[in-house]
Amino acid sequence: MFNKDYDFRELSGIITRVFGSQRGFARALGKSESYVSEVLRGNRILRATEIDKWASTLGVPETDIGRVFFTHKVHETATI
Repeated sequence: MFNKDYDFRELSGIITRVFGSQRGFARALGKSESYVSEVLRGNRILRATEIDKWASTLGVPETDIGRVFFTHKVHETATI
């Protein structure tokens, strides 16, 4: 199961703003850069405990976790 329907652009922006790169953030988490990349591309699912760790590491307030981690992509529909 993947997170392909979630939009992680805000999360990615926060990572860049706080750590300068995915690599810096991955190091702070004790994870590989590829792990962080897989999450942001929707190819890996974070467990609740991992979401808490990511949010804490990034300084995301608890009240913003839903918006930052669970924003759905908006799919445009074609009109004819």
